[in-house]
Formats: sequence, structure tokens, C-alpha cells
Amino acid sequence: MYACTYNPQEKTVSIRKLVYIGEAANVNERVSAHERWQDWERELKRGEELRFNAALISPDSDRQRAEAAMIHHHKPPCNVEYVDSFPHEQTTISTSGKNAELDGHFTVYTRAR
Repeated sequence: MYACTYNPQEKTVSIRKLVYIGEAANVNERVSAHERWQDWERELKRGEELRFNAALISPDSDRQRAEAAMIHHHKPPCNVEYVDSFPHEQTTISTSGKNAELDGHFTVYTRAR
């Protein structure tokens, strides 16, 4: 989830900051009913709106491990779990494409809870 501004004349979105990282089997369903909306909105400045980006990762265990690694590495302000711990084996993440505010390649090492 990102804090962004939208320019309707140019039809462009400018990303200011990464707010939250999450995982879900059904992204649209999860985002629309997410319990952290108010937390995300508190991160917005005047004129900003929330926008999200998604990546397909399967199986579920890989998606959950990638979520934990991304949170632990990037430490978004609205995430709590995995910020200070990483309960998986060493994990290397490589991303490509439109991934603003995310490092494209990094490794996270096991840190017990």
C-alpha cells in the first residue's frame, strides 16, 4: 500500500512512500475489507490517496515467506509483525517491473522472535 498523489490531467500517479506490505490469496477481497484502513489513511498528507500494487506468488507458503522478508527489510510504518524478527530461513528476494519504494534485490537472514 502506498501514499500517492494522482494527477487527473496527466493521468499519472506519484508515489511518496510505502505504507504497508501484506499478502492475500485474493488481493481485492483482502484490501476492500482490511482492518488497517484507518492506520493507512493516517499516513496520508493532504491531497494524497492510497494505492496498491500486487505480485502473484505461489504457493501460499512462498507468498507468506516473501511477505515476511519484504516487511522485515523495508519496515513500512503500518506493519508490526516481522519488522523486528524474521522466522524463516535465509531468503533472497528479487523483484522487477514497477516496484517503487522497494529494493529490487536483497537477502534477509533468520532472526528469532
